[in-house]
This record gives sequence, C-alpha cells and structure tokens, in this order.
Amino acid sequence: MRTLLPITGLLLFTTLLLAAAPAPAPDTFQKDEEAWRAQRLTRLTSGTGWLSLVGLHWLKEGANAFGGDPRSEVPLPEGAAPPRVGSFVLDHGDVRLVPVEGSGLTVNDKPAEEGPLKSDLDGEPDVLKVGRLQLYVIQRGERLGIRVKDPKSPALSSFRGVEYFPATPRYRVVADFVPYDPPKDVSIPTILGTVETMKAPGKVTFTIGDAKLSLEPVLETADAKELFFIFKDGTSGKETYAAGRSRRTGTAPDRLRTPAVTPPATRTGNRNRRSLRGLPTNGARSSHGSTASSSSTNATGGKPTRRSRRCGSPAAARPRTRASCAA
Repeated sequence: MRTLLPITGLLLFTTLLLAAAPAPAPDTFQKDEEAWRAQRLTRLTSGTGWLSLVGLHWLKEGANAFGGDPRSEVPLPEGAAPPRVGSFVLDHGDVRLVPVEGSGLTVNDKPAEEGPLKSDLDGEPDVLKVGRLQLYVIQRGERLGIRVKDPKSPALSSFRGVEYFPATPRYRVVADFVPYDPPKDVSIPTILGTVETMKAPGKVTFTIGDAKLSLEPVLETADAKELFFIFKDGTSGKETYAAGRSRRTGTAPDRLRTPAVTPPATRTGNRNRRSLRGLPTNGARSSHGSTASSSSTNATGGKPTRRSRRCGSPAAARPRTRASCAA
C-alpha cells in the first residue's frame, strides 16, 4: 500500500494519508514556497534563533566559571552579564550548576539554585537566562558544552537574508519507503571530527529523470518525531555548504552555518553528483515517526513493501498527517 508523501527536494518523508493527492497548481506551489520562506525568516531573525548564537564552550572536568570576565572558562559577551555568574561543574558526564548569589541568573524562568542541568540529549534542555542572554547544555558524543544565545549577536545584526535557488516542482516525485527489520546502526560523522551512532529505520527510493536514487534517514533520538536527511550533491562545496545539505521531515532546517553550530557531515553513501538546484524547502509535517539524520542519493535497490510511502504534495500549511520529501 502506498501513502502520500511530499518530496520537497531530495528528501523524503512518510505520511499517513492513504490516497494520492493531485499535484498542486504552479501558483499554489509558489505561494506555499514563499510562505514557508517568510516563516523561516521570522524564526531565523528571532532573538533565540540560530543567528543569535554567539558561543559554544566545551566543558572540562571540574568547575567551569562563567560570566562577563573574559578569563572565565565560559566567557559571556562583554557588558551583557556580571563578571561572575556561576560555575558549571562537569563530573563524569553530569553537569551541575553552582550559581553566584545576586547574579540574577534563572533556570527555566525560576531563580537559579545549585543542582543538575539537563542537556539537549535529554530532550528539551534546561534554559538559563542572565540579562538578555540564554545558555543551555549540549552533548555531542562524549563532549558536553555550553551554547550561548544573544539577541544582539553580530550575525543577527548583519544578517541580510537567505539566498535560494528558484524552487521547481520537478523535484516532487513518488518515493517508496523500504523499512529495515530491525533498524540498523549507522555512524554519522560531525564537523568536530567525532562520530555519532544513530538508528536508520529504513530507506526511501525514487527516480528523478532517468536516475534511480535513494536516501537513508536515521533517528537522531529515541523519541524523535521527524526524519532528518543529510546529503551531498554537485553544488556542495561550491554553491552550498561543503559538509552537505540537509532536510527534516517536511522542511529545510533553520540552521545556518556559524561558528557556534555543530552540524553533522554527510556520510559516504549519501552523495549524488548531480547539482540539485531548485529543491522546494516547504512541506507538510509528519506524525508518522522520528527524526532521522542522514540521507543522500545512491543507486537504488530493495523491493518496496506495504509500508512504501508516496511523495507528491507539498505545503507547510497542510495537516500534520503529511510528511515531506525535500532535496
């Protein structure tokens, strides 16, 4: 049985619809694309979007002081926080907060108290606020660090918009989802030089022109709700980011390349020599599954099963029961 799945580029996602929907008219396609780009711009330029990132500081074992003092292990932007706000104590993979009294620090909008902090590996991390700044713990492999956001970041103040290739509906294709039973472990390299192991629930196969291709997603976390695809094509390192392009279920990610962002790199098998310009960035959400994290293009193989998915309609505005394929 096939179900409808929008493919917004080279990325494919599952859907719960049981019948194929007609392809959108060109004017609808363009309006959907423009609406999604406007929404993305709003998210990027918010005071807590990716452009607000001003720091990523890896913690050492033991106490790590943080504050406006530039000698701190976690220095905060000048003039944005007291010289000493507190310390992050790393103890064999656990991070404990030790605040300085009178610093004005809060944790999840409550006055800060000494205690453990959740990282982004645990789902939503604990969010610390001091003045206009936000801080939280991230974990990448065995490393733990502090990410800092500032609504007055230089990247945000100098941002002049995002350049896109003109979107084209030709990359909306029909795709089949071939599940793995059981899901397999795959190694995902990062630009930090580390490797993370994630689950690949299956692969999607499809055709663009006369080329048979496939993408293999992985689940970023055990409770992930979206598929995340990472791939390279002929534009990588020339017109687009060298480490690869990526999409999550239904949309392109908001992340832009800044020194405080740690995106994964493309795996060897997820590459395509063709230059995929004009991949739509919008798409419907999926309530089907989890986040996946590695995709690309390969010679296709594998017999479609009853769990195959069909990619064909777009639209960020459509119901959450739809998923999307994007490249």
